[in-house]
Amino acid sequence: MLLQVCYLEILILILTSILLYLDLCSAGYMLYLIERAKKCLDFSATLYIIHLFICIIYGGWPSSITWWVVNGTGVAVMALLGEYLCIRRELREIPITRYRS
Repeated sequence: MLLQVCYLEILILILTSILLYLDLCSAGYMLYLIERAKKCLDFSATLYIIHLFICIIYGGWPSSITWWVVNGTGVAVMALLGEYLCIRRELREIPITRYRS
C-alpha cells in the first residue's frame, strides 16, 4: 500500500513538472507566434479551455483539486511569461542608420 501511494505521488510530481516545463516553452513560442503582449492572455486561456474540453471528453469533469491548481498555475505562468517576453521585444529600440540610400 505504501509503495502504491509513493508511486502515485511521484507520477503526479512528474506530470506536473512536465506541464509546467511545457508552459515555459509555450511562453517562448508565443514570442514568435503572437508578438503582441495584449494577446498573450487570450492565447493561453484559449489553449487551456481547449485542454479542459479534451479532458471532459476523455474522462469527464476534472474533480481533482490538483488538476485545477496545476492548470491554473500553468495559465498564469504561460500568460505572464509570454507577456513579459513580448513586452521586452516591443520595447527594443529600432535601429536607425545615419546614411540615406
